[in-house]
Amino acid sequence: KEEASFIALLSERLEKCEWSEDSIGAAIREVATECGLGNRQAYVSLYLVILGRDYGPRISSIMAEMDRSSLTEMLSRV
Repeated sequence: KEEASFIALLSERLEKCEWSEDSIGAAIREVATECGLGNRQAYVSLYLVILGRDYGPRISSIMAEMDRSSLTEMLSRV
């Protein structure tokens, strides 16, 4: 499933990227493209994992406020 591949690859990418809203947003878009997902589908997947619903505020800003290791651990459980 593309969403699971997206989440797994994004988790790896987030371990190495600069921890800022812009860098996280860029990583989300790059990984979505690599996995063949549209940006909307990628963002909905992240909203579901992080917020438990399919919409919300800017997810990259929420992610940037979270602890990196806690977030990547959460994503790796998907």
